[in-house]
Amino acid sequence: MITVKDIRVRSFDIDYLDVYWSVDTNEDLQKYAFVVQKAYNQFGPFNDITGQIRDRFHLRDNTVTGQHSFYTKIYYRIKVVVRDP
Repeated sequence: MITVKDIRVRSFDIDYLDVYWSVDTNEDLQKYAFVVQKAYNQFGPFNDITGQIRDRFHLRDNTVTGQHSFYTKIYYRIKVVVRDP
């Protein structure tokens, strides 16, 4: 079983957010892919903002371009999917 942990969101510029995560598993990671989801409420609805990400544990979300408010909260989650052949 794959466990996604340590999801971190960093902002180095107002034009994007960097999302990092790590995984804990004993399985072969080549069988799986990650889909990053985003919501503006902690309970959802969460929408996919990426396709299947393989061999990476980082995403630069540039859909938040020009956010000048510190009060807008964005919630991310990482969905693990079985990889397409």
